[in-house]
Amino acid sequence: GSINKKLIDISIRLIIRDNMIDVNIENLESFISKASKLIENYENVIMAIDKEYDIIMENFQSKKMQVFYKEFQEEKSQKKLLIATLQEYIKLLQAIYNRYKELGKKISVDLDSKEVIIEKQESIINNFNKIVNVSNSLNDIKTKQIVQLEIDKMKNGKKDFLKNKQEIERIYDKVENIENDIHSMINSIEEGKEI
Repeated sequence: GSINKKLIDISIRLIIRDNMIDVNIENLESFISKASKLIENYENVIMAIDKEYDIIMENFQSKKMQVFYKEFQEEKSQKKLLIATLQEYIKLLQAIYNRYKELGKKISVDLDSKEVIIEKQESIINNFNKIVNVSNSLNDIKTKQIVQLEIDKMKNGKKDFLKNKQEIERIYDKVENIENDIHSMINSIEEGKEI
């Protein structure tokens, strides 16, 4: 419940500010590795203590010890739940890592600027088209020949620009899909489901 939400909130705050997404894949990978080892060590300690209590219970019987052992078992159940929660948290971070590493080692995207960037690119492409149309309407052959060399350069630039625009749109779409998937995973964890 609340532990899940706190852990998720902490991880998301590390990665997302408003609609700005900053992911450092190497730092995230390092954190996942260290956290996984700590969780595993914690789980091993709990199991070792449990074995010791079993040995004590085999060799020492009393009402107080049975009450203490029962309390320990309840505490152990809570610790196992915590471990399961932490493992789900690590799965979430691993999913974030796996999805974002496809985009590079360091990702910084402002989702709020997507429309503005695409609009500006479309405006530039439209300006390319206007210039080409104006040059095509020139009647003077000599001027048209001079302008044609520049137009050819601009057409190549336009092709590159279109490719760049498509790549930016692809990256934004990919980041939005990743964020939607992460949101779904967080909802699953909050509902107590495995991701």
